[in-house]
Amino acid sequence: MKKSSLKIALFTFVLMGSQAMGAEYSVTVFSQSIPGIDRIDIGSAAYTVDVGGSGESITDVNVELVFGKSDAECNTIGSDDNSGYATEIAYRLVSPLGTSIALIENDSGDAGSGVVNPSYSNDDVTTPLNTTVVLDDAASDLVGSNPSGAPVDGAFMPIQSLSGLNGEDPSGTWTLTGYDSSESDPLCHQSFQLTVTTANNVYVETNTPKPQSGFEVVDESNRPYLANIPASASEVVTAVTAELKFSKSDTSGCTDIGTDDLSGYNSEIAYRLESPGFVSVALIENNSNNAGATNPGPSYSNDDTVVQDVIVVLDESATLLVGSTNGGTPISGSFLPMDSLTAFNGELASGDWTITAYDDSAGDPLCHHELTLNVSTELPDLIFADGFEPQQ
Repeated sequence: MKKSSLKIALFTFVLMGSQAMGAEYSVTVFSQSIPGIDRIDIGSAAYTVDVGGSGESITDVNVELVFGKSDAECNTIGSDDNSGYATEIAYRLVSPLGTSIALIENDSGDAGSGVVNPSYSNDDVTTPLNTTVVLDDAASDLVGSNPSGAPVDGAFMPIQSLSGLNGEDPSGTWTLTGYDSSESDPLCHQSFQLTVTTANNVYVETNTPKPQSGFEVVDESNRPYLANIPASASEVVTAVTAELKFSKSDTSGCTDIGTDDLSGYNSEIAYRLESPGFVSVALIENNSNNAGATNPGPSYSNDDTVVQDVIVVLDESATLLVGSTNGGTPISGSFLPMDSLTAFNGELASGDWTITAYDDSAGDPLCHHELTLNVSTELPDLIFADGFEPQQ
């Protein structure tokens, strides 16, 4: 009897402990896994540094550039066809007094050299991140003259001599502009360092893009994002909500939204959530039914607007279906998803949940910023062997 009583007491203790458990998990996943990169695609981006030395005279200038050139996106270089189109790359430096120096020229003459003759001639290779090119008049080879015709690490003479800056007062704001001349296969700019020498001093200034909570361009493609829920092996789902932050552009990129025709084609947007147990729920649907919604058709029907930094929460406690307000244009707020999130209830919570973002047509990309997945759980009731149930 003593042995049997001990077993009953032990199981009662375990049951009481399990009933007290259950958890709330919240995981945020940012779109850009590599910080400090600016994506330049069929456009330009300017970077500035301020230099002292008022009243002094320049005797030498060097520029260090760190960049990559992708065949896909800046965090997936080499994942497509390995054609980075290096002929699209250009960089130009402008002094505080307005003197412009073409450092690297592209196939559109964007650096202002006056000659449409790209420095880099090899379009059939990618350029890895952290490629470091120093532009220095003292170098022996012209930039791009290496046998491969692709960007490589090293010191090179710029397209135009930096000696054109000699004698100027160095003080003030210097501007470096990076260019990419064609759509897709972006230039991935990481940093530039300016070294200005005068008779009395050497000034070294660096500009590095800020880390991005940023965006990832999704254009006629899809991007999966994993959110790991660290639940115990036995916890089951009782509720799920998903928070999405995104923009929709009218250009080929995400840094100049609203500068073209203001048509973002919102009907191209879709998001789908899948559990570790492979249960899938359509959150937002598009023209192509990429999210797999039970009722096909785009959630957002207004293609003639752009949106920036909207935050859409998909929640079963909301009252309005996603896309049913604001004239069919995405707007921040809480909405019912296209299919019910209750499909996850009772599923094991632990493991990688996948949210996939979709854009179903080329041009005017979806700019995915970040997502937050919230999962509530509980432990299931314990089932006891006959004769050992807790006493009521």
